Amino acid sequence: MRFAQLKLENWRNFDQVDVRLQDRAFLVGPNASGKSNFLDVFRFLRDLVVPGGGFEQAVTSRGGVSSIRNLAARRYSGIVVEVCLQADGAECDWRYRIAFAQRAPVVLRLGPPAGAPLLRHEQALLQREAALQPLLADACPLIPKLLHQDFTCATLERPLLLLEYRGGARWDRVGERIPVRAAHALWMQFGDAVRNLHELQGSVFGFPPPAQGWSSHAQWLIHLVDELALDLEQCGIAVAGLARFREQLRACRAQLELSQPPRLVHGDLWPRNVLVEQHDDGWRISAILDAERAFWGEPAAEWIFGFLDLPQAFWEAYG
Repeated sequence: MRFAQLKLENWRNFDQVDVRLQDRAFLVGPNASGKSNFLDVFRFLRDLVVPGGGFEQAVTSRGGVSSIRNLAARRYSGIVVEVCLQADGAECDWRYRIAFAQRAPVVLRLGPPAGAPLLRHEQALLQREAALQPLLADACPLIPKLLHQDFTCATLERPLLLLEYRGGARWDRVGERIPVRAAHALWMQFGDAVRNLHELQGSVFGFPPPAQGWSSHAQWLIHLVDELALDLEQCGIAVAGLARFREQLRACRAQLELSQPPRLVHGDLWPRNVLVEQHDDGWRISAILDAERAFWGEPAAEWIFGFLDLPQAFWEAYG
């Protein structure tokens, strides 16, 4: 087995290369003409497959994509390495092609596989997030933008979203080392962001499409509890007082109605879903994540209002 042909695009000082290789080859040229760069292609291919190697290691050990890519590459800046392998005396050959480029990282979010056991209110979480993500990102710059969605399972065997990547560390993991004054500023930034989200108004109550929308807040809450009761029954879980609670919901239907239009509730606003970064002028929030549980309802239902001890700085900004 030998290399019979080599094709390159934007590899180091080579714009394009397409050369047939004989059993024996000699490289001749002046200094800095690219002989070492040409030979490094074969070392690169070796580094892809040796134990402890791999693509990331092969690229990183060469200084990254920007060091490998031809400096003259502009419009078509991807790097391509293609080789033809041929066995001695064989007519057929094997071609291997690897292409890569330096692009901004993205976040891949995968939905559960088909047939996964889910509670009714957990179904289509990824589709619901995709339906709301553009609206959220427009209202709050801290929400990553939706770049791509595929619910056909044509790309992978699971539904997927590609979201804008945001750097930073989880707030809950670094909170203890953030100075008091910087923490105060973060909570004010967070309060301002949450207020902007809660100001978004919808036309129906409940989860976003593909879930059913409801013209009545009370009807949606009753429906939500009814579906949860069905899930518990199917799982063989008995909850004391659940039947009585469902009766009381129906009896208090009028008190559960809202006079104002539905407003957005994120549903998962806690510090582990918030990324923060340290800059020269202090700490700032870089992203608010995981909006798959968002719904249209009453902002007072945001669970952090009842389960987190939010500092005064949050309320100063939230209003």
